[in-house]
Amino acid sequence: MSELAEQIYEALKIRDQYNYSTDPIIKDLEAKALKELENANYITIKARTIGYVIADVL
Repeated sequence: MSELAEQIYEALKIRDQYNYSTDPIIKDLEAKALKELENANYITIKARTIGYVIADVL
């Protein structure tokens, strides 16, 4: 698991919502990290918007 994915996972354990960065380059990396977590079955994404994602931690 990447370091960014780990940070996002820890944030989602505290709060089921993760707000994306406003920087488009970082936002792209965050989206890839979320996909990594979803593919590894660490999270299930319930909703996705432009600014944030809502997910259940498994």
